[in-house]
Amino acid sequence: MVKEVFLQLHLLFNSLKISLNTLEAFIKETNAELSKPVKEGDLKALIQVMGYLKKVKERQVTTDNMFEPLKQTIELLKTYDVDMPEEVHTQLHINQHGFRQKFKLK
Repeated sequence: MVKEVFLQLHLLFNSLKISLNTLEAFIKETNAELSKPVKEGDLKALIQVMGYLKKVKERQVTTDNMFEPLKQTIELLKTYDVDMPEEVHTQLHINQHGFRQKFKLK
């Protein structure tokens, strides 16, 4: 029984980290791509930027809705005395506020 509980806690923690890392990677990649200048007449670059803008728009609702469940997962893990690295809290805060600020979504 203890082994199963430990395994479930480990899976929850890994899922939390994967969600945060995936979002962080998306923000970094998208920010880098959207920071590239688009020269007049460069249709390929314009299409690429528009593709990233579309990805941001598509991901907006999912991203907005992911933070409360992640916070609940952190609280659940705390009840089982799972030490949460400060990096997780920092990453959660930065990703939560960074997504909207970086992409100025309303």
